[in-house]
Amino acid sequence: MSISRTFGSCALAGLLLGMGLACQPPQPPHPDQVMALRQAQTRSFEVPLDTTFKAATTYLQDNFYQIRQASKENGLISAYKAQDLSGGAKFWGGFLGGAAAKKGDTYDVTFTFEAMDDCNTRVRCNITHGVSNQGGGMSDVQAVTDPALYKSVLDSLSVEVQRKHLTNTMRQAPAPGL
Repeated sequence: MSISRTFGSCALAGLLLGMGLACQPPQPPHPDQVMALRQAQTRSFEVPLDTTFKAATTYLQDNFYQIRQASKENGLISAYKAQDLSGGAKFWGGFLGGAAAKKGDTYDVTFTFEAMDDCNTRVRCNITHGVSNQGGGMSDVQAVTDPALYKSVLDSLSVEVQRKHLTNTMRQAPAPGL
């Protein structure tokens, strides 16, 4: 057997082995990591489900999300936001990369709601990030696992929940007698 043939066989075997390793599914996160992420994604509010649901809808709209689906009965809101590249970046990306060129970032947000009782609601937020391309497809979709981001989102939601609750309380209060 010649040296070049032996080298070629070894190179091919190494390439196939490397591809096999690269194609292995990612290892599932440790249960402690899953629990920590769940805690970061979840917040309880001392207000009724209806108020929390409306506050989440307002929060998403105020932050330029497009609501795909909203069902209070199922306790679910699904929304997305796409941030397109603009100007020269979009032109040159399309010119250099064709239909697979990067178009922009896309964020998907899902809120799930659970009425604990008539006056308490638990909310869980789940966010994914992906890259959209000129052809309308998505690539590199990843779950967002940054606890600080979830804290920021849920803190902002909390402000809106409090605002809605206060507004509802003021509407229900009897008018002072003259």
